[in-house]
Amino acid sequence: MEREFDIPEDPYDYAYLSQILQARGLTIAFISHRMNEFCYGTLFWQFNEPWPGINWAAVDYFGKPKALYYEAKRCFAPQYIFAENINEHIEINLLSSEALDSIELIVKLFSTNGEKLYELRKMHISVNGNSSLMDIAESKLLDYGKKDELILYFVIHQKAWILAENFFTFVPLSEIKLQKPDFTFTQSSKGFVEIKTDKPAFYVHPHTDKTLQNDYFILLPGMQRTIEVDNPVELRSLYDVLY
Repeated sequence: MEREFDIPEDPYDYAYLSQILQARGLTIAFISHRMNEFCYGTLFWQFNEPWPGINWAAVDYFGKPKALYYEAKRCFAPQYIFAENINEHIEINLLSSEALDSIELIVKLFSTNGEKLYELRKMHISVNGNSSLMDIAESKLLDYGKKDELILYFVIHQKAWILAENFFTFVPLSEIKLQKPDFTFTQSSKGFVEIKTDKPAFYVHPHTDKTLQNDYFILLPGMQRTIEVDNPVELRSLYDVLY
């Protein structure tokens, strides 16, 4: 943790940040395994925890999923999308366990103040398993701002269905100049609340005793997330720990 972030003094911040660090670290392994076809699965230590405490389990002693649980769920979904910087080019790659036709890739560049700076769409894509979807010169994106003030978001659709989404930053997360997000809540239906934000927010975690279908997610302006709670709840994001 000391290598990637400043170690928080608050125990709750420490527990939250340790989960983010764990999830991001194992995601690197998950991607590597899925990219290499000789590796057809991943067994990671450990999935659940026999004793209360801050530890490396994906599910804690009380049965509450941690950040790793949700990242593993995304990484091993039928489709997973990610980006990497290769020789100053941002390559957006798709890992898919099946062939796909007529999918659409949408790429958006945001500033940390919430402004959408750039958008690019690529339509009618067909893939047969793992594929490279797009290559963008880093210099083209950096024309819009400084490395520590930019966030690249990308999503693939098939018709109206989101297959996978992810984000990329040009510097380590600890160096991003995040701004405080202002979250708004709307009761969409009984037992469900929609969340929106005016600033980019990473690893958003609702404070609830319920086990959610989606947790530790990214939230960007113009986007909404629906969570299974009856009323608005307190939200924690990476900004709260880093600033």
